[in-house]
Amino acid sequence: KGRFLSGDGDECIISDRYAEVLNIDIGDKIRVLNISLKVVGIFDSRKYANIRDLDWSYLRPENYYPSENGVILKPASPEGILIIPNTLAKKFKYSDIVKTIIICNSPQEAKRIGELVTLATNKPVILSINGISHVYSISMRYEFIGIETIIICVIAILLYGNFMLNIYSVRRREFLIYASIGFNPRDMMFTVLSESLIISSTGGLLGYLNGICLLTYLKKAGYQIYLYPPWGVGSMILTLLMGLLASYYPALKSSLSIVPSFIRRWHMKSKKGFYEEYLPVKISYWNIEELVRRIDRSIRELAPQYGLNRIRERVIRRDRVSGDIKEVSYIIDYEGFGRGGSLYIDIAFNRLKQDGITRLYRIKLTAETKLIWYQNKYTLYLFVDTIRKTVLKFKTSSR
Repeated sequence: KGRFLSGDGDECIISDRYAEVLNIDIGDKIRVLNISLKVVGIFDSRKYANIRDLDWSYLRPENYYPSENGVILKPASPEGILIIPNTLAKKFKYSDIVKTIIICNSPQEAKRIGELVTLATNKPVILSINGISHVYSISMRYEFIGIETIIICVIAILLYGNFMLNIYSVRRREFLIYASIGFNPRDMMFTVLSESLIISSTGGLLGYLNGICLLTYLKKAGYQIYLYPPWGVGSMILTLLMGLLASYYPALKSSLSIVPSFIRRWHMKSKKGFYEEYLPVKISYWNIEELVRRIDRSIRELAPQYGLNRIRERVIRRDRVSGDIKEVSYIIDYEGFGRGGSLYIDIAFNRLKQDGITRLYRIKLTAETKLIWYQNKYTLYLFVDTIRKTVLKFKTSSR
């Protein structure tokens, strides 16, 4: 009802609700903060409540309102809106320019002015050209796409893998204890991978929760942030996969170095049926006699269980000067399933260093079978595994 503002003079437009309460009409005057205003128009407050600007915000000022959590900022009631010219608004002591409309002569001029205003004020500028809105704004945007994402993932995998390798070095004695009580390589590997899964899942979940909390805080601070739930869940799953991938080699290393498996680690060297390895322990010369007795007992207890007829030969070679045991050899005859063969097992003690008090020896284990077929090969692995566990158990218990 009435007309819009002409831009000059002390004019105003009020809501139909206020016009009804104040009992005024077009042409009447009202006084606001000692300034006399002439009413030239009355707008429908219900329709005005649904009017939005080009940026989809309500075309109303915002006020603070009390709530259960303190105060919240939301658009003011349309009934209390007073529309006045910009020149008149400057006369009020408390006023703030929120939006300014600039009329341009051409689209090129509008784009140029929009870019200048955006760079100067760091405020978004909306251009309306032939009914189409364009937004100019300055914002920070982080994207992880392409080769950059791969580089970040590789760095994370290397850091996580180095962390797990350090854990492997620190817990080497713990792995020796696991081996001495009968852990096989797969048990050892899955133990490390399970720990890695727990660490990576916990870290991924904490990172996801911290990101949500940070996002909530930044949104309250007024930052425009967009979060896509599939990417959030995908990043957590990626964290789990990166943790498992980074831990695979340390897990494999811990299982193969401490308790090698004939399925993955025990490879025949130089010829079929031949195995050679330096055991991952060092032993003092005064423990060699007891270790040899335990190895001898474990071999003699194992032989009858797998159809081995007899230990044909057992030879102990000693050092001529010190009298220390240098080598123990076994020849075990085997017959079964209509085939026969022999196992040759040699345990050598190689001196590493001598400090005047302690003589340390490194144990070299060699095994060979003359007849290559599945049962003999399995028997060879079985005896090697028994000797290794006996040595590891003795080393752990003697500390």
